[in-house]
Amino acid sequence: MTTTQGPRDKKNIILLLQSRDPDDFSETALCEWMDHDDAEVRDWATFTLGVQTEKDSEAIRQALLLRACDSDFDTVSEALLGLARRRDRRAIPILLDRLCSDNVGELDVQAAGILADKLFVAPLQSLLDWWDEDTGLLERALKQCCGESAEDGSLDDWVTANDD
Repeated sequence: MTTTQGPRDKKNIILLLQSRDPDDFSETALCEWMDHDDAEVRDWATFTLGVQTEKDSEAIRQALLLRACDSDFDTVSEALLGLARRRDRRAIPILLDRLCSDNVGELDVQAAGILADKLFVAPLQSLLDWWDEDTGLLERALKQCCGESAEDGSLDDWVTANDD
């Protein structure tokens, strides 16, 4: 269900999402906001449900999968990371397309590292030639996709520790 609301409603929703504990929101409300007409609202709601909470259900995964095909780059990135955190392999073909494109974000590389699938090795290796966002993140994700163990913790821990 797509909601049509004015700019004030958009600002109110975004302020709520930015200022409250993610667990204060119901799954239903977040899923509705993920289907909002405004890309910024969809992005914040997808980030909140997909990345900021540990909630998991088939409905959440379906909502994230739907957002993984969104027209907004950031929303897709948040959705793919949310699916990866839930180890949902339906993200793999979409993530492969993103990793093989000329517009690859840090969240895409992080999601690949979390899923740690050998299918990501070649696309991640090709990024070594030109991707300069966070080479440490890229190297770490590549190691995980090659099956090397992460002696120093999970990729999520590494990203949090190296976040700007």
